[in-house]
Formats: sequence, C-alpha cells, structure tokens
Amino acid sequence: MREERERLGLNQAAFGAIAGIQKNAQINYEADKRAPDAKYLVSIAEADVDLLYVLTGRRDRSLPRYGQDRVNAWIKGLIFPAAPSATDTTASIALDGADFASIPLHEAALAAGMGADNDSESIIGHLAFRRDWLTRIGVSASNAVLARAQGDSMNPCIHDGDLMLIDRSKTDAPVRGRATTDRRPSPIYALLQDGQARVKRIERPEPGLIMLMSDNPAYGPEVLTGSKIAALNIIGKVMWWGHTNRE
Repeated sequence: MREERERLGLNQAAFGAIAGIQKNAQINYEADKRAPDAKYLVSIAEADVDLLYVLTGRRDRSLPRYGQDRVNAWIKGLIFPAAPSATDTTASIALDGADFASIPLHEAALAAGMGADNDSESIIGHLAFRRDWLTRIGVSASNAVLARAQGDSMNPCIHDGDLMLIDRSKTDAPVRGRATTDRRPSPIYALLQDGQARVKRIERPEPGLIMLMSDNPAYGPEVLTGSKIAALNIIGKVMWWGHTNRE
C-alpha cells in the first residue's frame, strides 16, 4: 500500500483523505496494525491504485493500463456485488463458472459472554458463499446473514471476533429428550435476551425449560423458565463459523 501511495506521489494524509480516513488510520494500515474495510479499498481503487498488487503483492507488468482497470473493477465487484433483485434478498455472482450468493455482514456483534448492546443492525459488507455449499448445509441464501462473535464464553469452539453464518429461518429451539448415552453437542443459536445479542448453545429437554450453555467452563449454564422463555428471541441458528489462528 505504501508503494502504491508513493507511486502516486501522495503523502499519508492526502492518500487517506481520498478514502475519507485520517492520517493515523493510514499509518496503521501501512504498518499492518489494522486492516482496511471494503469501502476504503473501493475508494483507493477509484484513485488509480493497483488493488491486485495491494491485496496479493503481485504485479503483472505485462498488463496495459486498461487491464489494471478491469482487475480493479473485478475486485470491486467482489467487495460490493450488484444489488439484489426485487424477488431475492441476496445477489448472485459467478466466479470460474460457479454460482455464489452474496451474504450480508451486519455491524451488530453477538456476545459470547454476558451480552452486548446493539443499537444498529446496519450492513457493513458482503461475503460470497457457494450456493451449492449453502444448499448442502441446509441454508437458503435469502435467510442467511453474517455477524461476528464478541467475548470468550464459547471458546474453544467460537473465538472472539469469529465470523458466524446464521440461518434466520431457524428461530425455534426444538424440545428433545436425551438418552444418557447421547453425546451430541447442543446446537448453537444467535439470540436476543433482555435487549442484548448473544450466542449460546441451547438445550430444551422439555417445553417449560431452556438451558443456555457455554463451551468455556468458566461460564455456567443459565436456566430459563416461564416468562424468561417467553421473552427469549431466537435470531437464528449458527450454521458455520470461522476464525484466524493467532499465535
């Protein structure tokens, strides 16, 4: 990124201003202390920055100028796909002949702990998932959303900052009895409780009893009955999550 900025003859303040950020933020990006978001990348691409080089460290010097423009446009299309049609809540894009659905990433965090207040559910980006993979795990693209976990109560399964794929059509925790030999883990749900967004395993052995459970043994189970069950709002079932290993 620094090389591209210097190629354009701009200082850090001027380069940052192109994308609407302050000089300190630009310094952090160049020092690899923070990662830029999608809007930033699109903004610098429109300022003649070689996005392919910034993202991969590879520059194809055989490309004419119009070739770099096409690469930038292609990358921008992945970051901000075309708007969905009136009949579908997700956009569809094709890469190498495969069909991908563009799943919205929401700003709200889901606390893997005691709960996080969320004043906004604004969409801050999109990620592309193969439609055939979504079908294989039983998720309709139109019901899928992405959010990040916050906290450590679901460690070592879900880490702080992990991205989670949530199926909003699955809003009911079914009652299921368990034999003593049944070792299957309880399903994980995103939920709202007392105005706070959370992510927990839910076990429901009978209609009038729900247990919210964490994977981290430092957090004990929470037992809900009566009015507390009625007040529980399940956002959806967590179908997939992923995290980067930080050593």
